[in-house]
Amino acid sequence: MMKQIFFAKYFQAISLKQTIFLLLLILVFENALILWKYLSNEEKSVNPYSNTVEDRIIFIGGSGRSGTTLMRVLLDVHGSVFCGPETKLLPSLMSSINYFNQQYPPDYLLQKTSIYSKSINEATANFIKYVLKTRKKQENKIICAKDPPILLYMGDLVNYFPKAKFIFMVRDGRDVALSMLKYEKKQYNFLNFVAKLKEWNSINNRTLSLCNKFGPNYCKIVVYEKLVTTKEIVLRDLMKFLELKWNNKLLSHENFMDSDVELGVSGWSNSQVIQPIYNKISSKNWTRQIEDYDEKTVLKEIPMLKYFGYV
Repeated sequence: MMKQIFFAKYFQAISLKQTIFLLLLILVFENALILWKYLSNEEKSVNPYSNTVEDRIIFIGGSGRSGTTLMRVLLDVHGSVFCGPETKLLPSLMSSINYFNQQYPPDYLLQKTSIYSKSINEATANFIKYVLKTRKKQENKIICAKDPPILLYMGDLVNYFPKAKFIFMVRDGRDVALSMLKYEKKQYNFLNFVAKLKEWNSINNRTLSLCNKFGPNYCKIVVYEKLVTTKEIVLRDLMKFLELKWNNKLLSHENFMDSDVELGVSGWSNSQVIQPIYNKISSKNWTRQIEDYDEKTVLKEIPMLKYFGYV
């Protein structure tokens, strides 16, 4: 039930016919690319099938307002990676694929339509890779996608991209909840605050399960508070995980925003990520700004706060 509520907040409901149409569109796209590859004589054309750096896609996700934008800006500044603004597309696409797979399991699909699920998976993977690679033709750069809910589809994405890396951003849920209330312009009362905390608890619980399932070679948890207080230690460790060389630009990303980073036109975090990373942690504003704040209720209903060491 919580899963359905969560996705309802992120994606507009789609019908089965719309889902099938989207999948057919992807399959048509796949065949068009095969034909284009065969006919094209341009050596510098982007080839989405080549076994090059774009197979090492980096996915950044977690709960919204947890530092995902800051992380993608840091990777853009590095020089070997291109993330760009939030795609918006990928979570909707993966939601459609997930819905289709639930309606038509592989055996049923093959029996009724003679379509192999492997064909759909390959077409979807190439579609994702092509879209990410061609929105900015950054040759010889590792491509990256930042969308907060995207890690919920880690299972499918690992199947599509065995060399993928996943960065799971985690931040104190109380700071996240307060920030979300401000972003959505909702009243600062305890009922709304706990509702946002429950959303944070749900997405982090499910993402953590996937992160643990696929292990440390695929998934890296980055705690926002540690990133801002021990920046170099956290980033050096992250570079090892991503198999990237260290770049001192990471320590002063704000000096390279104009040359290395493309900010989205409507990113709510834009005004914050252009600033230096300040060595500070939460000021616990929720205790002052939330009406009738009750710590005991929060600790009882939001177990992930204790798991991540916030209480």
